[in-house]
Amino acid sequence: MAQASRQTSIPSISPKLQDVLEQIANDVVNHMGCVGAMVATLEQGLALVVRAYANATDGMQIEKALTLRELGKLGPGAVLPLQDPSFADNLAVRAVFGENGRTAPYLIADDLAELFSPLISRTDAQQLQQRSDIHQAVVLPFLLNGEVVGSLVAAVSQRLTDRQLNILSAFGRQAAVAIQNQRRLEAMQALEHIVLRLQARMTDEEATLQTIVEGVVHGLGYAGAMVATLENGRALPVRAYAVDVAPETITAVEEAVGIRLLSEQAVVYLDDPQYQDNLSVRAVAGLNGRPEKYLVSAHLGDLFYPLVSLDLADQAQQLLGIKQVIAVPFFQADEIVGNLFVTSRKALFSDWEISLLTALGQHAAAGLKNARLYREMSEQRRIAQTFGRMAFSTVASAHSLRNHVGNISGYMQLLQMLPQLSAERRDFIFRELPIVTEEIAKIVNILDNLNEPWQQATTDMVNVNDSLSRALVEIFPRTPLFRNQPKIVTETKITVHLDLVESLPLIKTSKDMLAEALRIIIKNAVEALAGVDRSPQIWLKTRQISDQSVEVCIRDNGPGIPKENLGRIFEMGWTTKKGSGMGFGLFWTRDFVDGLGGKLTVTSTVDQGTTFVVTLPVTAVPPPSPTE
Repeated sequence: MAQASRQTSIPSISPKLQDVLEQIANDVVNHMGCVGAMVATLEQGLALVVRAYANATDGMQIEKALTLRELGKLGPGAVLPLQDPSFADNLAVRAVFGENGRTAPYLIADDLAELFSPLISRTDAQQLQQRSDIHQAVVLPFLLNGEVVGSLVAAVSQRLTDRQLNILSAFGRQAAVAIQNQRRLEAMQALEHIVLRLQARMTDEEATLQTIVEGVVHGLGYAGAMVATLENGRALPVRAYAVDVAPETITAVEEAVGIRLLSEQAVVYLDDPQYQDNLSVRAVAGLNGRPEKYLVSAHLGDLFYPLVSLDLADQAQQLLGIKQVIAVPFFQADEIVGNLFVTSRKALFSDWEISLLTALGQHAAAGLKNARLYREMSEQRRIAQTFGRMAFSTVASAHSLRNHVGNISGYMQLLQMLPQLSAERRDFIFRELPIVTEEIAKIVNILDNLNEPWQQATTDMVNVNDSLSRALVEIFPRTPLFRNQPKIVTETKITVHLDLVESLPLIKTSKDMLAEALRIIIKNAVEALAGVDRSPQIWLKTRQISDQSVEVCIRDNGPGIPKENLGRIFEMGWTTKKGSGMGFGLFWTRDFVDGLGGKLTVTSTVDQGTTFVVTLPVTAVPPPSPTE
């Protein structure tokens, strides 16, 4: 596997922390007689970044011994990548790595080239050392609770004493505390931001999950994050992930290990013995039926076992520089909702980090629970909205009715006054009588249609393709939609094939209701595809089948509908969605299509898929009466 490509931008630090680090560098130079000093922070376990620099004000100054080009390499902003083999001999990198994985308390070098390798050549480093009167250089990693957070570099003109090393260690502890306090403050601010984003996305389950993982990576600074949700009390499919490496790197890793993170393959099962050693299953199953608060592993393979071989998982772990992975089950009212997984390039998760991730897990549970509750209630809300539109239509009709009655009432008053009117005025009233007849006809039409709201008069002339596009946008709001494309891949990894005939004749109906009817059919197809073990597909086709009608075909490759259920799907109150759904959507849709004088049919084959065909009249006509 090739070396992973990671984000190259250097994280900023707060002005307050910058002032503290600069003060430490100045104190080291001014109070200890050092020639120069640098303070660096360790970022994401990947690189030491020089944040502050100071040099002696008397004698030969380091700036005088350096070119501007060299200063840029060695001064603030300079980066020492820990994973880059060319920096393996660098004194600061060696101090952080230490021996046998243990960070060194300090490392001293008589040769300045060891400190600056490979940023400047050995010859340039030796000339700098001679011109600056530097005798030794020392690197002291900042350790706090066993975690490296940065390092201090000091250059002196004579051999370092134990007393100087003790004082420098004290400066290092001061810097470590300052860095850690700032990091914790930033983490708390990031957590607050994540929670606010979760609240803003509480209506969208997919957006909620993606917010969590992106917040962990881009807000809290971890290498990667995944969320798996507990489905039907037994399955834990991966639903969202984020990483701090280039997308092409993840694609290469997925190809190498033979599994896509977001696919029907990326799922483990609690009740299947072959998954009992999987980190996710172990965290959720816990001990004695009680889920763990968290589980930590030094092996990425534990997270993907047995989906990915341990050898391939180890290769991926080495490629990505991952040192630890943690599984944090999250709950809502003692009910487990899912698992949050976080990978880190640091040697361990501190107690404080675990507390932070556990707190985030609980916010994730609440956000996911809210999103699911919203999803379960969405159909009920849509029903209410539909009846609301019906009520609005009826109210509008009643208002129109009052206007027509008012007009007729005016004419009746004039007719009552005929004996008192002049001959000319009477002739005028008689000439206007056809208008009265027209007003009466309008009243009769309104009254006829009041009992069938689908037939309410409308001025909307609707393009079926527009309504279909609107339905798709509502179902897949984050997928760019272009009708001229033969297919699109949605945010839920469903491939939608489009075969839409342009320049279809228009349908006279409510544009809102037609879009809603098509949305219900497509949404049923999407829900059916959630359980298939093959690439989910939906085909949408429109065509004109005669001068009088157009056709919409909606087909999926889902599990199909058993023959015994096929005749019941349009019944009011009948549904296969246990615990959700009211059995109203398809009933309403067929009623709406029938009301336009159209037809809605369905065919289905188990394990192959289902096809709905909607036929709509170009000019809406009333459906035949039951007596016909």
